[in-house]
Amino acid sequence: MRGIRKAFGATVALDGVDLEVAPGEVCALVGQNGAGKSTLMAVLSGALAPDGGEMTLDGAPYRPRDPLEARQAGVAMIYQELSLAPHLSVMENVALGMEPTRLGLMRWDETRRRARAALAQLEHAEIAPETPVSRLSVAGQQLVEIARAFAVGCRVLVLDEPTSSLAQADARRLFELVARLKDQGHAIVYISHFLEEVKQVADRFVVLRDGRNAGGGRTADASPREIVAMMVGSAVGEVYPRSARRRGEPILEVGGWGPGSAPLTLHRGEVVGIAGLLGAGRTSLSRRSRASTPRPAAGGKAWASSARTARTRAWRWG
Repeated sequence: MRGIRKAFGATVALDGVDLEVAPGEVCALVGQNGAGKSTLMAVLSGALAPDGGEMTLDGAPYRPRDPLEARQAGVAMIYQELSLAPHLSVMENVALGMEPTRLGLMRWDETRRRARAALAQLEHAEIAPETPVSRLSVAGQQLVEIARAFAVGCRVLVLDEPTSSLAQADARRLFELVARLKDQGHAIVYISHFLEEVKQVADRFVVLRDGRNAGGGRTADASPREIVAMMVGSAVGEVYPRSARRRGEPILEVGGWGPGSAPLTLHRGEVVGIAGLLGAGRTSLSRRSRASTPRPAAGGKAWASSARTARTRAWRWG
């Protein structure tokens, strides 16, 4: 992709962006929200037409008119929100939009064969083609989405925030799959805000900022702090300076909420961040913290009134 430009009215989303990915390479595309990553990938996948610039695929001009034409050319985009039909089977989803037919009738044997071949290429032949997608885990559904791309001969695969809804074990298996696809010679664009993942998965990174190229290089040669500095345009400490803090008395204490858990104490004037993957226990901890918050000795009526107000607001907001 050379000099790609795209504007929406007066808003310039892409202002001459360059991106190049080689076969057998994982290139991470990083940047803050609004940097232009999604727009650039929408152009690559045929969802948007560029206002300027040129694209080539294997040295030949490439300008898809829609995502179907891009898939037929070998470029597939796996979005953060999966685009599957949960009421259909695995093989029906794999063939969706490109169903093999004869005289207007579905060729179920060919549909099943394509699904099995695509899943075998991903080394997940244990997934039965007849299984309804709704019965699969999020990780399994993501595999079906990738299998759909490979069923039509994918050469360039774009993964948009692929681990955002995955548990740690599923994310690890996804990284292993990306490594196998890389060894098979596929070109992979990996979009993520998790820079630790970027350094683990990608060979090279490209940074976008305000719709322009802001830097890049080999992931092994750059630290997360250096990548963030490219993303924001200056050193992290200059953008987010740390102010003086004064911690007050404890107002919330939670302990013994799980096997091997450490106690959590929140002080007045303090912000505590709780992080973890899906299934790590963040929601359970939040519920236990709410349930264990003691009522103040004085001002009981005020506390009850506040609690009723909060419940009313929560009911109104769903």
